[in-house]
Amino acid sequence: MRDNNSEFSSDYRKWFHSRNVSKSEIRWQALVEKYGIQVDSWLAKMWDLRFHWVPAFLKDTFVAGMTSSGRSESINSFFDGFVNSNTHLPEFIEQYSRALMSRRQAEERQDYLTMNSNPKLITRFPFEKTAADCYTAIMFKLFQAELHESMSCWYEMVSNNNAATIYVVGLCDEDKRKWWTVVYDESEGVTLRCECAKFETEGYFCKHILRIMQERHLTVIPEQYMLKRWTIGARYIMDNGVCTSKENENTVTPIMEWSLKALATKAAHKASSSIATYNECRSLLNGFMGKFDELCLMDNQFVPPDGIRSEVGSTVISSDMPGISIRDPQVVRTKGRPKIASRIPSGQTNSQKEKKRRTCSICLEKGHYMTTCPKKAKVCNI
Repeated sequence: MRDNNSEFSSDYRKWFHSRNVSKSEIRWQALVEKYGIQVDSWLAKMWDLRFHWVPAFLKDTFVAGMTSSGRSESINSFFDGFVNSNTHLPEFIEQYSRALMSRRQAEERQDYLTMNSNPKLITRFPFEKTAADCYTAIMFKLFQAELHESMSCWYEMVSNNNAATIYVVGLCDEDKRKWWTVVYDESEGVTLRCECAKFETEGYFCKHILRIMQERHLTVIPEQYMLKRWTIGARYIMDNGVCTSKENENTVTPIMEWSLKALATKAAHKASSSIATYNECRSLLNGFMGKFDELCLMDNQFVPPDGIRSEVGSTVISSDMPGISIRDPQVVRTKGRPKIASRIPSGQTNSQKEKKRRTCSICLEKGHYMTTCPKKAKVCNI
């Protein structure tokens, strides 16, 4: 269809980048009528899944600025320099630990820089100082980029209904049809909403809202719009693995499990500093494990210490079972031309041939020129 009609790609992009759900549905119907899209076609099936990939239907979904392809690229970059396609399985396990340690060290360096540096402000707006004090260094750079763009934005008031005021905001050199709608509401505190939904999807204000904050002379960012996950103390105010909610007091959350693993890893690193601390930590853990086994037995969740619970069911597989070992996967010959040439090299290399062709005009020997001839000095003296 795309090859038969050159306008399809342009119409498709307009539909995909629709600003809201109503425009997206209208443009989709226009696509169906114009190009005769069948109900059982691949594109129609993708339309049925539009709530998972079309931007207009994802404006209420928080994605932290990450796309599906960006997630895979982030994972690939995480292992860059540690593993490759030729890494064997035992080596991968060791390299994975090194990659994880490297990431944690990088995070600690960023925490140190954030805690011990003062970001440079580009304006005198009080809410920029508030953001600099609360956001991490990387997050503040993203916020500051939007703030810098907001100073190039114009706005127009569309309506003023009691406490709610509606504006359209956009870049001064941009077509007004591309401006975005911003709603400023004071009925129940200060509420700010933008049609671009940057806060809803990425967690910080867009340039359009920041422009209206300047117009309304707001000095601070409302508390509900300062997500804790982007703040300096997010790592420390997270709940530290302690259950404080009565609603979830009987449920172990993923954050609690992660915090427990992090604490155990930290203890293992400290205990490995000497043989004395290692033995002391090991004896303490053995005592704790005996106590935990009793608690798990009371909760009917006991697993024998010499067994490993399988991933599929509740069958316990003994770790001492003979014949079970981890081996590298079988290497299969790939199709196409091999990466390394299989051609047998000739008996003489290019350097050897070049050396053989060299003939000195003084001594008539091969292998060097007259400028480097050892007999040249004798000839000159004669």
